Amino acid sequence: MAKLANVSTTTVSNVLNNRPGVSAKTAKLVRDIIQELGYDPGSPEKRPGPKKSLFRQPRQKPSSSQRETTFAFLIPLPSQLMPERTNATAEVLLGAHNILDALGYRLIHKAIALHTTRELKNFCDSTANLRGLVFSRLDNRAAAMIAAFALKRKLPVVFLNRNDELPGPLYCSVDHRESGQLAAEYLIKLGHRNLGVTHLPTPYYSEIERISGIRLQLQKKNIPADHLTLIADNVDENKFHGQLLELCRSKKITALLLHNDRSGARVLQCLSKAGIRVPEDISVITFDGTDLCNCTNPRMASIQIPWKEMSESAFKLLIWQAEDKLLTGARLSWKSCLSQNASCQQAPQIF
Repeated sequence: MAKLANVSTTTVSNVLNNRPGVSAKTAKLVRDIIQELGYDPGSPEKRPGPKKSLFRQPRQKPSSSQRETTFAFLIPLPSQLMPERTNATAEVLLGAHNILDALGYRLIHKAIALHTTRELKNFCDSTANLRGLVFSRLDNRAAAMIAAFALKRKLPVVFLNRNDELPGPLYCSVDHRESGQLAAEYLIKLGHRNLGVTHLPTPYYSEIERISGIRLQLQKKNIPADHLTLIADNVDENKFHGQLLELCRSKKITALLLHNDRSGARVLQCLSKAGIRVPEDISVITFDGTDLCNCTNPRMASIQIPWKEMSESAFKLLIWQAEDKLLTGARLSWKSCLSQNASCQQAPQIF
């Protein structure tokens, strides 16, 4: 509750106990959030009650004003490296519909160019009753541009899977540096010392943070920095796979950390065609943890990111801010978790 209201836990406690020293505006904000969460301060458990939560109420017939209210989930234009539809995108859309459909709000999902603000402005101008935007898969330049645009336009915006310091946006994310440390720690325990990490040509915020976490974990274990090899993905898949195989052999890489599940599935096929066995010769772990991990052979180990849950919270935040029930600057964070699977095992003695 304190995070959502952007106040201290002491302020929330003062409101719950009707203590003085809290402004009327802040007290009203905290009480509104308490009501939305279904929190009952008089119950012994003091836990959210599902019957009182706005977002758990039975579906009701939406009013005409609700049917006209629109929220949007936007991503950069798809490329060969990152298509419009991925397993993570599907989970984000599922979370969005879970919230918006129950309340009768409209959702638009669109991929747009983000080189300048022109197309973003055109989209906002042409979308009637637009009350908020959720963005995912942004590089740092695009994120800064969108934050400035939204601040000037006073349009609520949530950045999904980012947690930087740009003014204006709300944030729903995991700690990517911690995710990188978690993956590296797991592989190091299995005896791996030479790691390869793939990333997009222009790395996303999440990839930059993960790589920082991996480096930090190697440093903690006194493993030299040159034991980490960065491998940039490429639009030319054959060129990327050729580079990856060359680096795996020349750098004696025994474990690969891949930037998403789709990349992981492609790399598994590449390694198999090259006669490199997974996990006997090389271990593979990905970041996302969608259902695709259980559809590969072998099944991929992963760092699971709760895309659906983050999306549900992102659209709740948008609704609250659109209704003036939420102060700017709210940040919600989740823990990523390790899913061990058949694509990882003890490091080989000789590669």
